[in-house]
Amino acid sequence: SAHQRKRIAELLTNLLRDLAEIGAAVGGSELDFKLNVDTVGKLEEEFTVARLHISKMKSEVKNIVQRCHSLESAN
Repeated sequence: SAHQRKRIAELLTNLLRDLAEIGAAVGGSELDFKLNVDTVGKLEEEFTVARLHISKMKSEVKNIVQRCHSLESAN
């Protein structure tokens, strides 16, 4: 139904916003995920971008963990 699609779009928009905030906290710039819930077709494109940013954040977190382990073992 249209109401269900709108609700799903809102949930996905909130998820994208949360991911943008995580990206900013990890060290990137916060992306602006202001989506119009009526343009559900654009969500696929936004999620592709989000997946790329998640992949980048994952690499950055792995590097941070490795640096932390290196610093801990140096002490």
